[in-house]
Amino acid sequence: MKHVSFDYSSSRLITKFGSFKDVSYEKFVARHWFNRMMEVVLPDSESVPLHSNQFYHVCLSLSDIVEPNFLQNYIKKGFFLGLSICCKLDTENVIAIYGGEIMLSLDKDTYEQLGLTGTAAKYPPKGNRFIVRVNMLASSFIPGKPLYERVKWCFSDRTSPVHMLVSWTVEDQGENPLFPPKTIKVVDTLSEKLSQTAMEVLAPLINVKSLFDGDKLSTPYVTDLFNWIGCVLCRLQEVLIEKSTDHNLYRFEAEELETKLQRIMIQRKEGFISSLDILTSLNRLRERVKSGKCPWAILSVWGFEDSPVTWNNNEHGYNISGENDYVFVVLPNDEY
Repeated sequence: MKHVSFDYSSSRLITKFGSFKDVSYEKFVARHWFNRMMEVVLPDSESVPLHSNQFYHVCLSLSDIVEPNFLQNYIKKGFFLGLSICCKLDTENVIAIYGGEIMLSLDKDTYEQLGLTGTAAKYPPKGNRFIVRVNMLASSFIPGKPLYERVKWCFSDRTSPVHMLVSWTVEDQGENPLFPPKTIKVVDTLSEKLSQTAMEVLAPLINVKSLFDGDKLSTPYVTDLFNWIGCVLCRLQEVLIEKSTDHNLYRFEAEELETKLQRIMIQRKEGFISSLDILTSLNRLRERVKSGKCPWAILSVWGFEDSPVTWNNNEHGYNISGENDYVFVVLPNDEY
């Protein structure tokens, strides 16, 4: 049987060891705004509850978003998300609405026609793309004031209707306005897709002590674990079993990981997934591991490659393939 190995590289794998008692992880998850897929991996365990939520493909004018009623009912209340679709981040105009802000990533011609002040994009092609941000929660952004009126006029006069995915989440389960409102054209009502797979594979016995080389995370161990997770999420079961019927098949080998043959459960959610929904799933995994029902759990999240924004409202660039992803390995003692 042939064997496959992976070169260790620290250039693209950023790792952190932390405690869930430090609530900064909540901010990390909540501010990764646009997520297209989430997967949960559990060893020898029942699945966790995942729910399919609705989202919408709409066609709207940006001026609809800044109408006073829309601002009051959906932007200032609840959690509204919107992302333009079928647009390539490096060559076309992309619009995102999140956290009370509108972000427009525009080509040079569109930017000059729009008439709103922005900044040069950080990502190539340099000088040909610009970023415009509108904070709809700013004290100066109210009808009658110059900033609001300027933005409203530019959106009404200088932009065309936009096809977007949108969702709206509100914690208050009392009386809330209908969403989407009748002022917005709904092209399609969509639901997140749920699926699950069980596999028997060589799974790691994740040892917190093995994660460290002295007082630093062990690069070989963490890289082997990351590559194992990648094989699982790609459903490469034949690569991850002790014996394969195909003698020409490569088999994953990780010198740093102690493994045993066991059943794992993989659950997947696909769609337009709120970061609040992901945070709920992560906390469920945290409680399951804390209770001793399973020794570890994995949560992997894929962001939209063509989202113009990533963590902490920072600009996102497509670069080579638009990676915009992260993984949590939930450990005992309320650690990750």
